[in-house]
Amino acid sequence: MKRDIIKELQSDPNIYAECPCGGTYPLKKALMFYVEGPVPTRIKRLIAEKEEELKIRKKELADTRRKFKARVEVATKSINIGKILEKVAPAVKGFKFNPRDCRGLFEPIDYLVFNGLSGKNGLIDSIFFIDVKTGKAGLNQNQRMIKTAVDNGKVVWDQYRGAL
Repeated sequence: MKRDIIKELQSDPNIYAECPCGGTYPLKKALMFYVEGPVPTRIKRLIAEKEEELKIRKKELADTRRKFKARVEVATKSINIGKILEKVAPAVKGFKFNPRDCRGLFEPIDYLVFNGLSGKNGLIDSIFFIDVKTGKAGLNQNQRMIKTAVDNGKVVWDQYRGAL
């Protein structure tokens, strides 16, 4: 009797089911079976295919995670090396400023260079805002705003006088 209900539902072309993923389809095309009875071969094959797809997806996900961890590790090492290099940049051959003219801030920019400060006369002829970058690193948002302010001449001298 229960199997007859399935046959009857599938025989009527006007009975539709709604798929959880969206859309509808006629029950005539549905793979229906009685749960307490034998599972049809088509269903067994479909389950086996889906299990194989799941194994493949799990392997792909594990590979993606492994690759991501490796990239994060490389990026972290690069950032750490960059942090070290920015601290010693004035001592590196090829740095175009006199290290004794450099004053480290390191955040949000690495150095203020008072060009000429350490010379014989101690005459400062210019001041540079310097940020040291390695690899493909670029300016962060705060550094870009500082650069824009400098480029637009929005640098001002001010003096504080008060009881400290």
